[in-house]
Amino acid sequence: MIFLFTEIDHPEVLERRGMAGADHVLASQYFLIEEILVHHGAHWTKRTPAGVLSAFEGGGPPGATPPPGPSLENSPRPGEAALALQKEFQGRSWENFGKARIKIALHAGEAEFIDLAQGGMDGQNYVGPEVHHALKVLEAARSGQALLTVPAVHFIPLPPGSRLKDMGKHFLKDLSAPQNLYALTHPDMGEGEDEPPRSLEDYPQNFFPQASPFFGREEEMMEITVLLTHPDTRLVTLTGPGGFGKTRLAFQAAAEVVEKFKDGVFTVSLVPL
Repeated sequence: MIFLFTEIDHPEVLERRGMAGADHVLASQYFLIEEILVHHGAHWTKRTPAGVLSAFEGGGPPGATPPPGPSLENSPRPGEAALALQKEFQGRSWENFGKARIKIALHAGEAEFIDLAQGGMDGQNYVGPEVHHALKVLEAARSGQALLTVPAVHFIPLPPGSRLKDMGKHFLKDLSAPQNLYALTHPDMGEGEDEPPRSLEDYPQNFFPQASPFFGREEEMMEITVLLTHPDTRLVTLTGPGGFGKTRLAFQAAAEVVEKFKDGVFTVSLVPL
């Protein structure tokens, strides 16, 4: 499974959400992204507050390039989709709101597909640690960047004329072990490819990779991060049975808000006391 996640970087529109002109532009951007993704073979898309998530079946062998000749309309071509998205956003001006840029993350991995309607919710979704990791890669991307993980590099054929630039190892907010990220580059593109991705190394912190992956618990995570960032909060205590995941949840919540504290976020073990 190939995941291609996008986020629109257009403050002039996103900050005026709710106004007719801004909402019209945002709707056009959503439609453009979905049109390109489906045209390049995405079998699933889902809108977020500022972008579109998508999934593609399959992939190709390491280092493979697309075969010559026209591509099939519905064949999975996530690499070409990423490049097409970059080109479209780089070359367009959105009415009176000027130009926008797009952030892209590509990752390969397994995930479970669930029908949320069965639980009384609308829509369908992929869930699992690999989806969570892809979202954290997207958070690390700079404006105009398309970042690929190591698994994505192994399974996504490169578009003709493009290349990969090694951006080094990065420690991401999902607290997985630092791994290399790669930027998809092309002679027609030049924006953002030299900027290092955002990672935990950019902030004062003493986090370390966690043995267990993290996903789910969205409600608890939202509640904890809201409490942590409230100016009146001095102490938040998590209680529950042993092995319930309190420590992992606490570490993840701390990582999520690390940019909110100018002096950093640090863990202190009280076990020896």
